[in-house]
Amino acid sequence: MGFRHFTNPPGNDWGWVNGLFTLLVVAAIVAGVVILARQWRRSAPAPVAWSAQPPQSPGIHELDVRYARGEIVRSDYLQRRADILGAAVVASPTAPPPPALPPAAPDAPTS
Repeated sequence: MGFRHFTNPPGNDWGWVNGLFTLLVVAAIVAGVVILARQWRRSAPAPVAWSAQPPQSPGIHELDVRYARGEIVRSDYLQRRADILGAAVVASPTAPPPPALPPAAPDAPTS
């Protein structure tokens, strides 16, 4: 009779379901946007970090490998590296000479 013009007449408490469904749809849309944004950021190429050193030449790399294998001595390595880089040879501290052997005692004459 008198309640026909209401969309949700008193006694019908199912109106909250409509509000809950709307809230769930909005939350799903927001979650989808967040997931897509995270995936997009991960797939973007990482920025290139600029190095303080210029890229190493293949000659220096080969020289380093030969020195690491023990094929060349340190002084030769430093000289060749300076030649490749066009820099002056840096004097490296050399190992001190081995201590001199004590003089041998003269052999005692045998009679």
